[in-house]
Amino acid sequence: MFNLITNLPNHLKVTISAWVARGIIAITNLIAIKFLLPYLGTESYAVYLVLLSFTSWCALTDFGIGFSLQNYISEFRVKKQDYQPYINSAFQIIILFTAIAVILSLVLYQPIQSFILKKYTNILNVQTVNVVLASLILLIFVGVVNISTKVYYALQKGIIPNVLTSIAYIISFCAMLVVINTQSESNKILKIILCYTLPQLLFNGYLFIKIFKNSIMEIFKININILNKLFNRAFKFAGFVVISLLISGTDYFILAKTSSSLDVAVYSVFTKIFLAAFSINSCLLVAFWPIGTELYYSGQIEELKIKLKRYLTFGISLILITIIVSFLFKNLIFKVLLPNIDYNLSYNFFLLSALYFSILIVSDTYTVFLQSINVLKIFWIYMPIQFIISITLQYYFSLKYGINGIILGLLLSFLLTSFWLLPYKFNKLMKK
Repeated sequence: MFNLITNLPNHLKVTISAWVARGIIAITNLIAIKFLLPYLGTESYAVYLVLLSFTSWCALTDFGIGFSLQNYISEFRVKKQDYQPYINSAFQIIILFTAIAVILSLVLYQPIQSFILKKYTNILNVQTVNVVLASLILLIFVGVVNISTKVYYALQKGIIPNVLTSIAYIISFCAMLVVINTQSESNKILKIILCYTLPQLLFNGYLFIKIFKNSIMEIFKININILNKLFNRAFKFAGFVVISLLISGTDYFILAKTSSSLDVAVYSVFTKIFLAAFSINSCLLVAFWPIGTELYYSGQIEELKIKLKRYLTFGISLILITIIVSFLFKNLIFKVLLPNIDYNLSYNFFLLSALYFSILIVSDTYTVFLQSINVLKIFWIYMPIQFIISITLQYYFSLKYGINGIILGLLLSFLLTSFWLLPYKFNKLMKK
């Protein structure tokens, strides 16, 4: 068995370690619900979920520099060129963007609180520390140190951050249990946010320092040429990520305005289960990213196509099995994770989720394959249109159908755009 694992391609070893990490994350997150919901109460738990949904937004602090640097390192590994100057320049940009992000959080946290969480003002007012501002700043630094993960993936050492991430989440879960068992009534939400963020800051911060420790001494040595190259590519990635979040990263914000805290809690439990399966496929794609870059630049197009088909088959099969099993055991899920909650979750939710996540698998797979070879222009063309469709339909349908409406809005936005457009672009590109 040990020899079998040892002989696996490196990117599959990274993938397996990522699966283990995502499995630990999924399990700890789901089990945590059983303890957090009684401790916080339904409304405070809804606030906690909305605050955590800012994680991806705060990760924008690097403005695509992490992806840009990852691709440059992968390219230079193929060409056997020195990539340290790019790491140094990336560090300079990251420091600047982090300062800007913190300043923006100081300026915007009040409007964010008033607009998105207006319904929960009474809960926020009893906190002795502004939990919105504290959460934004903590999540900004989590996003910054996570840049190191992309570098380790580019170096094909992704096992290291995956193992440390697993340890961080186990520590987070244990810390939450300690906090919950102290029965302290003050700043409950902030304490749980600290339990969630501090272990990640500690472990990924260690990797961040390892990657950029030599860059600290070079911080005032400016290479305009490299800065321009990094930023030009990063800008394309950042624009893509921003619009992606506007399309599919606003569900909790919309639910906070259109639905009840109970809707938010139920939506969170089942989407966490589905996203756990989805993330297993995402791990495979992330680990493949530098391999895809190397295959393309070395001219192995047929191998690229074969891997694409395998990943699509695996991803769709996995998500459908997960949703079917969740439907069959939904009563057990309610009993274990949402006890004493009376909620009518119809089969329509599971049907819509199966369609949406299958379409999302297709879009996500082609997205990673295209981005790994730096094909980015197409995303700028269709994604603004998808954003308008997604936000409009999510809001409209959630008012009529609750959490089913959120899934329906997301489903239609992908079906009308990326589901058919990205495969068309990829196949056209591979024929050249």
